[in-house]
Amino acid sequence: MGAFSGNGTGPTSPPLPDIPVQDFGMQAKVEADAQIAMGWWDSLLAKLFAYIIPGIQIVMHVIVSMIDTLLIPLVELNTAMQGNRTPGFYSMVAGVIGDLLGMEVDPSSIQAGFQQRGEVGAMKAIGAKLYDALAGEFSRGDVLTPQQGVAAAQSFLGFLMSFAIREGNMALIWSLIPEDIRYGEGIREYGEMMAKNLGLGRMARRALQPLIQTVIADPLQWALNQQYHPKMLGPDVATRAYNRQLINNADWFQEMSYAGYNPARSVALQSEYLSHIPTSDIEVLRNLGKFTDDDAVRALWNQNYDNGSAQQIMQVWDANAAKPYVDALATTLRTLHVNGDIDRVTFEAAVDRLNIGAAAQAAIKDNVATELLYPRKQLTLAEIQSAYVSGLVDLDQLGAYLQKSGYSSDDATVLTMQTLLKLDTKEAQIRVAQFKYDKAVKAAQAKNEPIPPPPAILATGAV
Repeated sequence: MGAFSGNGTGPTSPPLPDIPVQDFGMQAKVEADAQIAMGWWDSLLAKLFAYIIPGIQIVMHVIVSMIDTLLIPLVELNTAMQGNRTPGFYSMVAGVIGDLLGMEVDPSSIQAGFQQRGEVGAMKAIGAKLYDALAGEFSRGDVLTPQQGVAAAQSFLGFLMSFAIREGNMALIWSLIPEDIRYGEGIREYGEMMAKNLGLGRMARRALQPLIQTVIADPLQWALNQQYHPKMLGPDVATRAYNRQLINNADWFQEMSYAGYNPARSVALQSEYLSHIPTSDIEVLRNLGKFTDDDAVRALWNQNYDNGSAQQIMQVWDANAAKPYVDALATTLRTLHVNGDIDRVTFEAAVDRLNIGAAAQAAIKDNVATELLYPRKQLTLAEIQSAYVSGLVDLDQLGAYLQKSGYSSDDATVLTMQTLLKLDTKEAQIRVAQFKYDKAVKAAQAKNEPIPPPPAILATGAV
């Protein structure tokens, strides 16, 4: 806030008092903040949208409604000026269609359609007259042939030229009449407007397109195809046909050139459609000597392998061919080492030379080492029985051998009795006789038969 201050002009003038100057900007800001705090602006905007804008909308609705009311008589007058729903209107329509087509059209059928179904019936009758007339011009029967398509095209072109000539004649005649005595010149515009709507208008073209396509375009296309044979097989089909020798070299190259392929690319596409021998058959031919390595590589190229992959595949073939022999050699080395014919150093050196990979070589060595670490053989049954007779093993050892060999309990008992008989002693004979007698008693009891008497060797009871 500023102030005015200072002294008088004279030496004895009293000093002037300080007059403060009010800060109007700050005052305006304070008043504006106060109004915002009191909600004055919010209230103003709310009332504006709540009352003023709806009021404007109401006024606009009233104005538009009044304008529509004033325009209704003009619209009705315009409708009346169109002249439909009157006998003269349908006679006029028949005359215009006749002028368009160059033929006489009876207005009574159009009038009858109006009397039966109103304007919809009349419009349908008008459209039927025009459609049937055009269809009759374009089609001569139900069967479509190339010749009929040509004839329909000729009729359609003749119709267009006839209408153009008739319209030209009318224009010439009207031009010869002085303007002062011309009467009804605008009548000729009916035919022109109908021709424009039917022949050139977008809706007319869409409506008549199926008729033109079916009875003119398609049969005409058939005739042109039949005469000029423009269709090509296409690159894919033509290449397959050439590979099957169904078309010659010149025809194939010509068709490929039409498709935009040069000779080099044509040959490349031909190779893509050739059937190539499978990889397994290439391997067989190479093993038989019918293919060299270079032949095999080129054949693998046709299978979409690059040079490096082809070389690796041949290495796999060689390894697979040698595998049975390598397996047989490994078995032989194992037998020789296990039997003691070659020592461990010789065995392992021979295994290292096998072309089977380090993992397989290590597995063979570990397998043979484990085999040598644990017992691999045991006595035969005859040998253990002979050892018992010789007194080298007892019955417990014999029973343990039979159990480890996988014999059942009954089979082990039978084999034990057979071993005892080999001793040829009284004790052995008694034990065998007792075994046989126990079996006979069990069998008799199972059959509910009398118990047989014991044998003599058991009856004496002597050992």
